[in-house]
Amino acid sequence: MSGAQDSDLVNELIAVCHDGEGFYRHAAKAVENSELRSLFWEMADSRRQIAEALSDKVVGRLGEGRDSAALSLRMRRLYAEVEARLARDSDVTYVSELERSEANTLDNFRQSIGSVQSTRLAQELARHLASIQVMHDRMHLIREEIEGRQRR
Repeated sequence: MSGAQDSDLVNELIAVCHDGEGFYRHAAKAVENSELRSLFWEMADSRRQIAEALSDKVVGRLGEGRDSAALSLRMRRLYAEVEARLARDSDVTYVSELERSEANTLDNFRQSIGSVQSTRLAQELARHLASIQVMHDRMHLIREEIEGRQRR
């Protein structure tokens, strides 16, 4: 990896993935639907795997840059707001909110791909972006399916 900027960006994404992992674990424990529970555990594990893969790219796990801390703080606030809303809502609300958080994570990865100096790192981030896109698409389809059943 080249440069402190790349390290800061990777540390930022690691923090976002850890936050997402925790959020999916929370959701898995909270939903009643066993299929959703299984999916959320799978997604938490996927976030953990991405964080571990990215951790291999940096010497230290904690970013020193202010931008890294700011993004992590924004994502934690987003997850906290969503958790507060979800404490009283249904499985479909979980799916909708998780789909929205996946969209934010996608944006974070896209921006980082365009900002890193290392071409190899950009390629690796793009691979992770693809798996996050798959997760987002799954959440979108599940939300549409649940909403379709509720309309019937």
